[in-house]
Amino acid sequence: MPLDTREPEHRAELIDAMRRDIDAVLARFEPEQVILENVMWDPEPDWVIPRPVLEPDVITQVVRESGCGLILDLAHADISARHFGVDAREYICGLPLDRLRELHVTGVRMDENGLWKDHYPLEGQDWELLKWAMERIRNGEWAEPWVVTFEYGGVGADYEARTDGNILAEQVPRLLEHVKCASSAE
Repeated sequence: MPLDTREPEHRAELIDAMRRDIDAVLARFEPEQVILENVMWDPEPDWVIPRPVLEPDVITQVVRESGCGLILDLAHADISARHFGVDAREYICGLPLDRLRELHVTGVRMDENGLWKDHYPLEGQDWELLKWAMERIRNGEWAEPWVVTFEYGGVGADYEARTDGNILAEQVPRLLEHVKCASSAE
């Protein structure tokens, strides 16, 4: 099956495959206990994700039909939007934000191979996207997530190389201020 497919039968096959995976989880847990994350375009792994799985309308369809919640990963949305040649805000607004349960935040940068990657410190445009998202939550346009996760750095050689305690010490309090502003507004 082509990865960049827009053909309806391929889209339907992918949606069916997604449903089967989700149904396996829903056989054990109630939909309210399951949250589905928007993935990002990444050509490097052996399991490259086909285009329809990244499209907001497909993500929305699967989330709504399953009854599950949504993990909105802002960096994943930003990277997928870049791949599709659209603005990240436009891409995000196509997602089922009334089902938002978690918000993941991290910086996005282009790596030495010219590919957009996440788990970096937040920079100007990352902070702007976060501020925009928090305004949508504060205004009641989106559901309020039960948790906001800062996904900077990580474990393993690739992530350890971009993990710096000084960055955490500087950015966590700033991130907390954005989150407090959104959650304290009534």
